Amino acid sequence: MTFFLAFFVLVFFLVVLFSINSSRKIEERNSYNYSVVPLMTPAEIDFYNILVKIISDDFLLFSKTGLWAVIRNNEHDRKSWNKISQKHLDFIIVFMMLRT
Repeated sequence: MTFFLAFFVLVFFLVVLFSINSSRKIEERNSYNYSVVPLMTPAEIDFYNILVKIISDDFLLFSKTGLWAVIRNNEHDRKSWNKISQKHLDFIIVFMMLRT
């Protein structure tokens, strides 16, 4: 009888210990140190607004576009991809063509 009681106390202690340890890991995973940052600086916003006023309705204006979205890597090797994958264009103006 004492053996069963000691066994259940040990199992209970291990379950509680495992539960506390796993809840700490969940809290650590959910406590990221990220914050929201603006997509453009105030100077870029001013320039964007000027460009919007200048360009006609035949053009589209995009900001912070990845260079990889505009040009293709025809060599399909990692070295060429790394040269363009982390770069971006502040603004691109695209001529909007109507396709039928």
